[in-house]
Amino acid sequence: MADISQEIDQLRNAVYGEEVRGAFISCMQKIHEENESYNSIKESVNQSVATMQEQVKSINTKSEEVKAALQNLTTAIANNERERQRFVCRFGYLERFGELLHELSVSLCRK
Repeated sequence: MADISQEIDQLRNAVYGEEVRGAFISCMQKIHEENESYNSIKESVNQSVATMQEQVKSINTKSEEVKAALQNLTTAIANNERERQRFVCRFGYLERFGELLHELSVSLCRK
């Protein structure tokens, strides 16, 4: 806040109208300058807020994209696991089929 203590003292001690007017004008100039400074700071803060809001919006959008990608990845992993299990099961059948063929060939060779 502007220091107007000197102007207040001048107003208290003023005897003539010219002294009052001078102190009052000086006081108003200080207040005006302070107000202009606050307006500049306020404008800067408002610009920063707008920038941050855009950044948050962008982060939220990216976050949703990451969530969707993770869900897709989870689904793909689950689908891949089901396929792997099917393959293992089929391979087990083939392995058993190979054993049966081997037993049959051994049995045929003995005859």
